[in-house]
Amino acid sequence: MQKFFTYLIAAICLIQVSHFYVTDHRVNAQTEVNIPTYLNEGGIKVYPVDEASKNPDFLKFRQELEQAITNKDLGFLIKHTDENIQLFGTYQGIDTFMNFWELDKQPQQSRLWKTLEDTIKLGGKFQDNNFNFFIAPYTFFTPGISDFYSKIIVTDTDVAMRNIPSSEGEILGLLSYDVVSLISPTQSDIETRQTNPPLETIDGETYPWLKVQTAEGIQGYVYGKYLRQLLDYRVGFKKKNDTWKMVFFVAGD
Repeated sequence: MQKFFTYLIAAICLIQVSHFYVTDHRVNAQTEVNIPTYLNEGGIKVYPVDEASKNPDFLKFRQELEQAITNKDLGFLIKHTDENIQLFGTYQGIDTFMNFWELDKQPQQSRLWKTLEDTIKLGGKFQDNNFNFFIAPYTFFTPGISDFYSKIIVTDTDVAMRNIPSSEGEILGLLSYDVVSLISPTQSDIETRQTNPPLETIDGETYPWLKVQTAEGIQGYVYGKYLRQLLDYRVGFKKKNDTWKMVFFVAGD
């Protein structure tokens, strides 16, 4: 019995002094923290969905598109863009598309490549029984959410929420595929002109730190690479005359 109590006391002491090591690859740092709490308990979750494999032909096309994006292959993009592609409101047509994204001026520097890459990498769903109409990303399909403006989706697991907008900040807890609320700038932020989210470059990629609030009312900052607004860009692809075409690439409502 004495040995048991000695072991128990030693175990309790070990637990009290031990730490949970989080290799937070999302912020490119190994951080020693106390055992983190999973936040947003009782909140809504939106789990990843990708139906691309239901049509092997589309899956092959998407892989080719991903490579074309990496190579900034304008010829491939034009070939697979519908001549009446839908943009914002009544704006449509490939000429408008080219002009808006400055593909007709500086195609290699266009924001289109990164924006499209971020959109299609999040999977998506087919909209017809023949699997010939695909919409990405999966975050566009969010039943049960009525506030499309302030809600934002965490698109990965174990994403750190920090107390300041920096990878050096203290981890308040972890989020996994949660729907959280985006916190708008305060009047004080506006008066001090601190309305633009702080940017940070991690592993060669630059994203903002956004202030969000969980279902429990906890506020903190999450790296923008792992967040997606409901009305962010979405893209649609249809099979037309044996060729996959991008038929819309829009954002907003």
